[in-house]
Amino acid sequence: QRHGTAAARAAQKVAQRYTELLVGSMVHDLRSILTHLRANVVALSAHAQKGNVPPKLGQRVQDDIDFLERTILDMARFTAPVTGERTPVPLGELIVAARAQAEAYVRAEGSVDSASIVVDMQVPAWIQVPVVPHLLVAALTNILKNAFEAFAHRAVGAQSDLPSIAITATADHAFMELKVRDNGMGF
Repeated sequence: QRHGTAAARAAQKVAQRYTELLVGSMVHDLRSILTHLRANVVALSAHAQKGNVPPKLGQRVQDDIDFLERTILDMARFTAPVTGERTPVPLGELIVAARAQAEAYVRAEGSVDSASIVVDMQVPAWIQVPVVPHLLVAALTNILKNAFEAFAHRAVGAQSDLPSIAITATADHAFMELKVRDNGMGF
């Protein structure tokens, strides 16, 4: 009512588009998980009938199920009611939590050996940010996951530098700057 019906319609179109993008992304991820899971279960059944199930095959099925479970938990977290309450939290703690989640994702996908990537975090302990913690952790997790995935197709010996991700933060009285850089593939 304050800004008029044209503004309300424009906001509704934007919200609808973002919803479509989100749902499309979730459907894509779930289809991908189910494709892997279905193929591994078919192979597991075939081997079980012959009485010789390779241990790695059982582990692949378990990894697929774990990945599906994490995806569903992420969806549940995303759809949970969001409190508007901002709490001052040490930025370093949020980054550590996001890094752990990002590493869990790439480990489960198996495309990147996160242990082979040097992560250099230069974040002063005194920097606190007034945020809704789980929202910032979710955003940082995605950024760090992308940084880890930048090494998924790296050829051995392709670069002389060790695979690395640098996380730095600076702050003054009014602003905080957070940078995440990697030397992997991409821009």
